[in-house]
Amino acid sequence: MIAGLAWLVVPVTALKWLSVPIIILSLVEKFSKANLEIGFDNNSVVINTLFKKRYNWSDFTNIILKDNILTLDFQNNKIIQQETIDEAGDADEDEFNAWCRERLGKPASHFSRKPTF
Repeated sequence: MIAGLAWLVVPVTALKWLSVPIIILSLVEKFSKANLEIGFDNNSVVINTLFKKRYNWSDFTNIILKDNILTLDFQNNKIIQQETIDEAGDADEDEFNAWCRERLGKPASHFSRKPTF
């Protein structure tokens, strides 16, 4: 960004156009290095990338949070896995998985319970 702004003050006017692509590329770099954020609500799942992508719950076959790894399994066999940041007050894995199963219209399975030994 600084290099792009510096090109604006270059006395040679023929090279001032170089500031535009440099500034644009610096902004793209900034957004591409940002952490991937995934938001959930009752109607959809939103993935914040350079351009927001909104998906309906019907676009997924399964969504699971296990050991701070979120797995999004799409109907078209595409899978996104993202490590989550565990903060105080976050939802419990079992609660989140049960909530996702409700949205996906799946019954609770015996695999969702913790084994007893």
